[in-house]
Amino acid sequence: IQAGAPFFIPGFGALVMLKERIDDPLVDARIGLGGPIWGLGAGLAAYAVYVATKAPIWLAIAQITGLLNLFNLIPIWQLDGSRAFHALSSAQRVAILAVIALTYFATQQKMLLLVGAVALWRVFQKTTVPGDRNTLLKFTVLVAALSWLAVDF
Repeated sequence: IQAGAPFFIPGFGALVMLKERIDDPLVDARIGLGGPIWGLGAGLAAYAVYVATKAPIWLAIAQITGLLNLFNLIPIWQLDGSRAFHALSSAQRVAILAVIALTYFATQQKMLLLVGAVALWRVFQKTTVPGDRNTLLKFTVLVAALSWLAVDF
């Protein structure tokens, strides 16, 4: 898939413009969730360095990485969460909403209120796809793990 170079936006992450349209919702979801998956890996690596060194900067890096990637899971516009939602059935969207709610109660991560509010709106939008369990699983793990990483923000 042809894509432009990443455009880094300080405080938000990177934007990559695709040079071709992706019509398959499963392919689009896989591409979209790739960024948050790598972001989770980077956040966990920073957290591991924090655990090894106890240097607070590494904890801050891990937390902000979790928060930024959690923001990217908001299912709206061109954010990666929206790309994933295109591959989910109505029932799977409700399941994601439940995961967001349970994760919020477990972590009190306030970014989940925004992710959940938009997800609630998306639950009521029409979808014609049968859904994809792999996308559902990845989205679920990302919501829980990124919320845990960003728990102090």
